[in-house]
Amino acid sequence: MGFKEDIKKLHSQIDSLSIDEIKAIVDPYQRGIKIVSPVIAANSFFYRGRFFNTGFKKTDPIKISDLSYRKTGVPAGRANRENSPVFYCSDVKEIVFYELNVSEGAEFILSNWQNTATLIVSNIGYTESVFKGMGSTRICPKWGKREDGIDTFSLDLLSEEEMAAKLKKISDSDPHFEIRAFYNNEFMREDKSFYKLTTAIAEQHLGEIQDSALRFGGIIYPTVRMAANGDNVAILPWYVDRHLVFKGASHIKVTARKGNEISFSEVDYATAFDADGNLIWKGYPLHGNILPGHYTAKDTVGTDEFGFYERVYDGKKVRWEIYDENGTICS
Repeated sequence: MGFKEDIKKLHSQIDSLSIDEIKAIVDPYQRGIKIVSPVIAANSFFYRGRFFNTGFKKTDPIKISDLSYRKTGVPAGRANRENSPVFYCSDVKEIVFYELNVSEGAEFILSNWQNTATLIVSNIGYTESVFKGMGSTRICPKWGKREDGIDTFSLDLLSEEEMAAKLKKISDSDPHFEIRAFYNNEFMREDKSFYKLTTAIAEQHLGEIQDSALRFGGIIYPTVRMAANGDNVAILPWYVDRHLVFKGASHIKVTARKGNEISFSEVDYATAFDADGNLIWKGYPLHGNILPGHYTAKDTVGTDEFGFYERVYDGKKVRWEIYDENGTICS
């Protein structure tokens, strides 16, 4: 039986197949495939959210474990089996709103995290066909290395005709084109009934790195809820426990949502825990403690030391820096 026949069989029996049975069907076709993946530098920021509700209130003590990955009662997800947790997060805070699928009036805690060591991730979903099919407005990224070994990031700007020609050239020259297309397209399904299949694909992308003592720390993939206009990362627990540090949190209230347009306000923020391990809320939003007077606000590229920023502009995180009349930055 060939690849197409096996995949057709897999789709028809998906409800009855286990994750391991799915992997057994696909595994013979993935051997020999090489994947070029990015290396996420230390001191990068990641963002994740959790709704406030009757079982998780701001007035209750909030521990760091309440904000990190769940240890028990873990539901199956895009890249994890039931009761096998991963730390789902995004590279910009805006994605979190869409991944949570917030509605008007919703309140949640948005937490900021920073890695202390290089994070090597596998990747799924980064093809021109996936981006085009999802209606992405950004260009599909490609990763590689310069001759001096420095990691690089580049973009291909292609017309419709160039894209079609490129895909045909790849399919004609790559013996693994069909299986690559299968992995990338199937993993990006939004239907949760296919999570067994997406988890099987994720596990197959987290194999050993040949000729290296390094380990994959997770998987990066385009956000489905934002039509591939941003990236999600599923980070494995071993890396989180060793190399991910809490930096800050915000109490967010969604004030309006019309389609994909979301308005929100920051109610409060925090950057530390007390001696008992409880989150210490400031009692006001970022810069909310600045008294009336003569101040100057300056747009500055990048986050502050806690990962906070105002917005993304032209692909870059931008924050406000507030200066008093003496030119001193206000905390």
